[in-house]
Amino acid sequence: MKKILTFALLLTVAAAFLPARAQNTPLKPSVTYEKMKANAVRLPEIGEIVTQAPDLSKEYWWSIGCETLDRDFADFDKFKDYFVELGIGYARLQSGWAKTEKEKGKYDFAWLDHIVDGLIERGVKPWMCLCYSNPIYNEGSVTLGSAIFTDKETVKAWNKYVEAVAKRYKGKVTMYEVWNEPKFTLANVEPCANLYINTAESIRKHDKNVPIAAFGLHGLPKSIDWVRQVFESVKAKGKAHLLDKLTYHTYYPCPESSVGPVKELEETVQAIAPQIRLLQGESGCPSQLEYGHAMHSREWTEYSQVKWNLRHMLTDFSMGIPSSVFTMVDLQYKDYMLQSFGQLRCDLSGAVRYKRPSFYGVRNLASIITTDFQPSDDFTISYNGEERISAVGLSKDGKTVGVFVWFSDEEPNSCLERKEVSLSIDGIDLANTVYVDPVLGKVYSLKDCLYSGDRTKGHTRYHGLPLWDCPVLIINQSYLNMKK
Repeated sequence: MKKILTFALLLTVAAAFLPARAQNTPLKPSVTYEKMKANAVRLPEIGEIVTQAPDLSKEYWWSIGCETLDRDFADFDKFKDYFVELGIGYARLQSGWAKTEKEKGKYDFAWLDHIVDGLIERGVKPWMCLCYSNPIYNEGSVTLGSAIFTDKETVKAWNKYVEAVAKRYKGKVTMYEVWNEPKFTLANVEPCANLYINTAESIRKHDKNVPIAAFGLHGLPKSIDWVRQVFESVKAKGKAHLLDKLTYHTYYPCPESSVGPVKELEETVQAIAPQIRLLQGESGCPSQLEYGHAMHSREWTEYSQVKWNLRHMLTDFSMGIPSSVFTMVDLQYKDYMLQSFGQLRCDLSGAVRYKRPSFYGVRNLASIITTDFQPSDDFTISYNGEERISAVGLSKDGKTVGVFVWFSDEEPNSCLERKEVSLSIDGIDLANTVYVDPVLGKVYSLKDCLYSGDRTKGHTRYHGLPLWDCPVLIINQSYLNMKK
């Protein structure tokens, strides 16, 4: 215990000296991103993607993680201005009951107001996870793994707190999520069913229309039967009408491996309540070897991180499921590690040092795939190489106009070399076709790669097309928002 306290004190002292220097220091260039730019494809560059600031009047496929601020694992003020450049329209927060109610019956929402209003000022719509316990009522944890409380005093206090949140943030918070990664044990079925009902009814007293989701589910596919039992219990209690959405988290080293379990999950919950829609609420990739948290003990790098995030976003999009990227910044988990999932690289003070390649990749992909587009599988790809290819089509107004393509037989690696391949695409009007690198946001001519075929009749064959284990987009240029 003394060693832990001593280490925590050292971190506190160090952080006290770092912020002033860090705030006055310009961002460092990203060495990894510069290297990726130096290894761009050898095709004629003709333009770049136009990125947009987030807009409260618009809907989005994408969300960005803004978690753990309830436990001060990051400092919102040190990264808040990067939301505008990122251009993603939603952000996930955690409500922080223990941070808000430190004395029974007295709420101090100033810290949360600052974050909610700060996001809205930048065009970002917050959605909020209501989770974790409060030590002034019981011994439950204030972080991941907190047990579901069932004693009357704590349940009553929780319901009162939820009502206060819903009343205060009506019109500001676009969705509420009930809990984060509960333990999916048999003993937890009824407590979670009751928690959801109590929380949803408390929200509905003050906000009749805001969507409500459960549960930040993890552990697919093992947790599918558990959530079926929970939702069946909610339905048996006559409360199925309270079920709007189900949020889940998927951390698979090969992102495409999530498709089977997610489709099974969707079929399971819609058989109980057909109105339920899925939302991938938290998933991301480390940028270095981690010894804890999701996908630890693998040699991730900033190169494989951006590849993984783009592949995961497109895998979710292929199923028509909105998706949240974990997370905006590195998180300082107390006493033991600085987590490296951030799109922004931070130091121990929480100050941003540079933008990782994934920041640019996520920004560019979010700019390309607006809600004007829907996923499509109305096309075929013919490829005789040894690699497995994944492909996701883009449709607009019912017409497939482009396709993302990448190698998906292995988890993303750190290699920057691309393989020049021959492949055919059928079923897409690829007249005036271009090649887009979402990591760099660059647009290239494909005139030197066109091998044969009549593109206006939906058949195109390419030769010498650069592919790798990161998505690239082949699209009719007229459907692309680009500048020359």
